[in-house]
Amino acid sequence: MEKKGDKEIYAFGETPLTTLDQICRKCGVTKDDVVFELGCGRGITCFWLNIWLGCEVVGVEYIPEFVEIAQSIVQSCHLKRIRFRLEDMFETDLTGATVVYLYGTCLEEIEIQKMADKFSELPPGTKIITTSYSLSEYYPSLQVTQQFQGRFAWGLADIYCHVLQ
Repeated sequence: MEKKGDKEIYAFGETPLTTLDQICRKCGVTKDDVVFELGCGRGITCFWLNIWLGCEVVGVEYIPEFVEIAQSIVQSCHLKRIRFRLEDMFETDLTGATVVYLYGTCLEEIEIQKMADKFSELPPGTKIITTSYSLSEYYPSLQVTQQFQGRFAWGLADIYCHVLQ
């Protein structure tokens, strides 16, 4: 991240699994979903979704070491229906996603707008789950269906479940 010029290299974190369980229950994520996690880091969320819920999961991350580690776990554990992409989340293809999870608490306003524009191209019924902000003000067709608080290492945050209309 330093090599790419990022200033907030320690600002990102992982979703605690108890909070992830809460998110899945409240947002109706099931084993039938294809979940894309944008900025998946080491893939903890992806592995939980795949192993615990049985979802098909695609993790998107731009730090090569994280993707290499996650892919080696997939191979060594012979996991199915989970893959990791070494890609920029702003450029990745979201085809096939029924749920997109974006723990983007540190994104800047212009980046949030860019993601909202990208999400607006998804089919109606796609769920977009975000932490700390709603996307409906950026794109009105992303209707908030659930809003609640979740616990993270740094404190409580609002979580929004949107459904594309």
